[in-house]
Amino acid sequence: MKIFLFDFDGVITDTLPIAVEVYNQKMQANGLNKLFTPESFAGLFLHNFHKGLSEYIPDSELREKILKEKNAEYEIRKDDFRIFDGIKETLTELSKNGKMIIISSNGTQFINALLKSREISCFDEVLGGDIEKSKVKKINWQKEKYPHAEIYYIGDTTGDVKESKETNIKAVAVSWGFHTREQLATENPDYIFDTPTELLQLI
Repeated sequence: MKIFLFDFDGVITDTLPIAVEVYNQKMQANGLNKLFTPESFAGLFLHNFHKGLSEYIPDSELREKILKEKNAEYEIRKDDFRIFDGIKETLTELSKNGKMIIISSNGTQFINALLKSREISCFDEVLGGDIEKSKVKKINWQKEKYPHAEIYYIGDTTGDVKESKETNIKAVAVSWGFHTREQLATENPDYIFDTPTELLQLI
């Protein structure tokens, strides 16, 4: 049995441009002068995103407030987010060969709303950052639930690769997201793919 665990941002959806815009708006509205560039925002994903964000916004109450406001704004703007070319067809094909679960730092409700709007219905479960901030914990939940399965985590950041390795599952890096192929290669993932259709090699 195969379990395909997917990150969302940078793998399924091109989130980065809108993420930078929305986070900057929400931080300014809450009195913070720090602004993200695409590079500094992608840098939050070198390890766990929520850990990275806590270093940028140390006040936990303010950080949670901004996250909630961001999630609400994302839901309003869900139709503005671009799905990567070829990913929908690839997801459909992969779903015929294993269980499909999203493990993301983004909001569960937003992810479900976007998937529904794009008619992507192949996921068995969505576990966002509001359910549990640690991807390691969420991956381990799947290992406990499916102890004999072959499990892959498909992500676009060095943090995703590190979390896969920490849980001893197959680390699948994709180069069309937040981090470059060169960055991803430094963490020695089991696979690096450059196009969505290459993911079908996992079948």
